[in-house]
Amino acid sequence: MVDYAPKQGDIVYLDNTLNDFPLHIRLDERVRTTGALLTQHVRTIDSKARQISFVESAPSDILERVKKIIYLFF
Repeated sequence: MVDYAPKQGDIVYLDNTLNDFPLHIRLDERVRTTGALLTQHVRTIDSKARQISFVESAPSDILERVKKIIYLFF
């Protein structure tokens, strides 16, 4: 079996403390996961070393908002 999953990926932290900080993107009722994505905390991880598992995808409009904010930083 060949594993085509990427070995590295960028992530942002997720927190359940909700506030009105402009860089926090709240998740809505379209996903099971609750809280906000903290776009000021971008990290690159090695998915093989951390043994992570996929939970769910973010809706495309939320993902686009996160990407726009991250691109402003870099």
